[in-house]
Amino acid sequence: MDFLSDLPKLPPSESDKSEMIAQLNRAFASGNPARVSEVLGFIAREYGMSSVADKSGMQRTMLYKTLSAEGNPTLRTLMAVMKVLGITMTFSRPPQNQ
Repeated sequence: MDFLSDLPKLPPSESDKSEMIAQLNRAFASGNPARVSEVLGFIAREYGMSSVADKSGMQRTMLYKTLSAEGNPTLRTLMAVMKVLGITMTFSRPPQNQ
């Protein structure tokens, strides 16, 4: 869980939000689904899990469980939470040397 230690604390400023997005990008780049879930869960908690749950139409307890290292969020859950958080995902091809 060392990778979470450098994430910002509340309240998230614009630079904190940028760092959260950078952490999420690194989590996706790692190819580790547990890491993605955990980082997205951290971001959701920073914004307030109750608010994220209300705005996404999902149960707060389900989000806590799903957005953890042990969770396995569906694409639907990821998209709903990311929409509430104002996060979009962009796809690209890997560099030729990978």
